[in-house]
Amino acid sequence: MEGVRIAQSGTPRDIFSDPASDYVAEFVANMNPLGVLTARDVMRETINHAEPPGPRQDPETPVHVLMEMFAAGASQVLVEEAGTAIGTVTPESVISRLVLDEQPKGDAAEPEGLEIGDPPRKT
Repeated sequence: MEGVRIAQSGTPRDIFSDPASDYVAEFVANMNPLGVLTARDVMRETINHAEPPGPRQDPETPVHVLMEMFAAGASQVLVEEAGTAIGTVTPESVISRLVLDEQPKGDAAEPEGLEIGDPPRKT
């Protein structure tokens, strides 16, 4: 495509979670994050022992699966990696990430993926 440059390259999750420019942020602002976010993206790195532990899920479980668990009555989901609890997901932590754009600490390696280009420059 003539007159277009790549503004950011990476996985959809990386681009959504950490846009490289205002253009990319505006581009992803209207996308549905439920297709790219996982338990790792919406979990809190603390475990609420006051609540029942709830179901256990892998950190790469898609958010839409977690939401189905909450709709079925779970109050929290324990996130486990290699048999070790690394955090919990609650309806509140999902809402915080989706609405308030609060991001958890830590990162996850992912394969390369989506590329987003800037609009053509006017000459």
